[in-house]
Order: sequence, then C-alpha cells, then structure tokens
Amino acid sequence: MRGKVPAAVVASILIAPILISCVVVHDGGSEVGGPAYAETLDEAGRKATRYMIDYLVAERGMDPTEAYALCSLAGDLQIAEVVDVPHVLVAMHMAKSIFR
Repeated sequence: MRGKVPAAVVASILIAPILISCVVVHDGGSEVGGPAYAETLDEAGRKATRYMIDYLVAERGMDPTEAYALCSLAGDLQIAEVVDVPHVLVAMHMAKSIFR
C-alpha cells in the first residue's frame, strides 16, 4: 500500500509464512474495501464480508443487521488472488456514493 495509511486499519498478523488475519478496510477514493485470506474461496468471502460489516458498524454507525443487508445489496466480492496455494485472497468493495 502506498501513500496515506487507510482510515480503518484493525490488524494484520503474520505468523511463520501464513497470514492469519488481514483486517484492513481501505477507505479512500470512491470506494471502501478490504481483503481476506483463507484456505478456500468460501471462507475468504465470508471473512471479507465480516470485515466489511465490522467496518460499517464501527466507522459508519450502522446496526450489524443493516450492515449485513447492505453488504448483500451493494457489496462487490472480488477474487483477488488464487496463486498463493493453499491460501486465496478475496476482497469486498463498496462504492462510497451509497452513503450520501
């Protein structure tokens, strides 16, 4: 990541060569987004969604149920990396324009 540190950086823990958790939600430009590493795409997608819900609750003051519904409607899950076998990276992004 270059330049300014994201507004919400929760934690990133590296133990041995395995990234245990990556809870970074980038709040910049026209969208917010955060990646999640896991051993399967399903697990990484769930983590990325959970991280976005946590961000929406902490930074945007939303109720967890509302944040979950918003992720279902406006969240964009993207497969970011599958070459780091057995770990994959999935990111959830959301346009900032929905918060206006």
